[in-house]
Amino acid sequence: MIHTHCTCGHSLSFPEAVLNRPVTCHACGKTLRTVAAAVEPLFRADDFTARLVIESGPCRIGEQMLLGGSRAIEIGSVPTRPIFLTGHEVAPHHARLVKCEQGWRLEAHECAYGVQVNGTRVQAADLHDQDAIRIGPYTLRFARSATTTTPHLHHIHPTVVVKKTVEDPRSYELKLPEKP
Repeated sequence: MIHTHCTCGHSLSFPEAVLNRPVTCHACGKTLRTVAAAVEPLFRADDFTARLVIESGPCRIGEQMLLGGSRAIEIGSVPTRPIFLTGHEVAPHHARLVKCEQGWRLEAHECAYGVQVNGTRVQAADLHDQDAIRIGPYTLRFARSATTTTPHLHHIHPTVVVKKTVEDPRSYELKLPEKP
C-alpha cells in the first residue's frame, strides 16, 4: 500500500497496482497518480520522492503526480508515456525526468517545442522545490517532497501540519509520532 496526502491535506492510501492510474481525493476531488517508468521489484511507497502538479494547461489542472522509481520517467504526447500530455505543442517524446543523487533532473529530447524551467528554455536542468516547468501548453509545478509515508508505518496515525508561508504557500509537512 502507498500512503500519502493530497495537497489539500487529506490522507490517501491505495495499492501499488494503481501505478500510473488516477486516484481521486474524496475530500477535494483532485486527481493524484503515482508515476514511475515501470513497477520495480520491491517497490516501496517511500520511493516516491517528488510531486508534480499541473497548474495550467488545456486539461487536468490540479492533477498531482507522485514521482518514483529508479528509471527515467518519459513525458510526451503518446498515451503510453507515464506522463501523457495532450496538445499539438507536445512532442511524442518531449522530455524525461531522471532521478539522480541530488533529486530529480529534467532532460529535454530534441524537439522543436523545447522545455522551459522558470521561464528559461533548457536542454537539461536539476529541479528545485517550486520550479515551474513549461511543456507545450502545460505548466507543471515541482515539489521535492511527495509527502509519502513508508508502508511499515501505515498503522501509525501521522499528523499533517499545514505551513502556509510566503516562500512556500503549497508546503505540507507530515509529522510522525515519536517511537515508543
